[in-house]
Amino acid sequence: MKPRYSFSSRRTGHIGNMKKQRPKYPDLLVKVVNESDVLIEVLDIRFVKEMQNPDAEGWIVKQKKPLILVFNKTDLLDKKELGDKIVELESMRPFLFISTKSRRGISVLRDAIKRETLKVGKEYTRVGVIGYPNTGKSSLVNVLVGKHSAGTGAEAGFTKGIQKLKLMQGVVLLDSPGVIPPKEYSTIDQSKQSKDATYGARSYNKVKYPDDVVNDIMKNYPGVVEKHYEIKEIGDVGIILEDVGRKKGFMKKGGEVNEDMTARSILKDWQEGRIKVK
Repeated sequence: MKPRYSFSSRRTGHIGNMKKQRPKYPDLLVKVVNESDVLIEVLDIRFVKEMQNPDAEGWIVKQKKPLILVFNKTDLLDKKELGDKIVELESMRPFLFISTKSRRGISVLRDAIKRETLKVGKEYTRVGVIGYPNTGKSSLVNVLVGKHSAGTGAEAGFTKGIQKLKLMQGVVLLDSPGVIPPKEYSTIDQSKQSKDATYGARSYNKVKYPDDVVNDIMKNYPGVVEKHYEIKEIGDVGIILEDVGRKKGFMKKGGEVNEDMTARSILKDWQEGRIKVK
């Protein structure tokens, strides 16, 4: 039985001669892995181990296909933090550090793709791009291809289906939808939803209890939210919501702070990298 996956978007796309009936997302992911000669797994540098997909990696290893690990969003870390990450992730080598925003490491990645596709030895090679939602997969595809061919957005799950794009002579990129492994996905379990939202895999506007997610972020990353909003009180989510809500003008009738709107705004700042992980 094939592993079941749940995805952040319900819409799908198509590639090649697919059946008229739109395939489900699990089939799309399996198709990308099966039809690709080389795979690129894109991960957020801040949450590499948390966002790995062991099942998908297992399929790739079983088929003996090259896997390039790409750690994106390095622009969100300073020099010291980046150095610490290199040490922390040493056991995962080989890997590449990139930033689709600053274009850091893109030429190195291009060279790696060329090497791996040459090793495959085919006249026509497919390179599949996989990863969690909101890791920058489509942004990376756009940078590699050199134009806005893949739709991008800060909202998790923006890519709607598989896209087939020419990278270079004889090499095509397959951009796949972001996927949350089944063990990490739930529409009921609040702890899983909070975890997914913390790592940006579940969009801030699709979280049921955004204040709980903010509270979890404050517990797991002490002081970072308070520092960003210049608030002296540490560790009290109620004070944070009250203070930030008033500063941003998120008010209800009667002068009360709209805590839901405020929490979503804080979560948006977190997911888009404005609140720095220290």
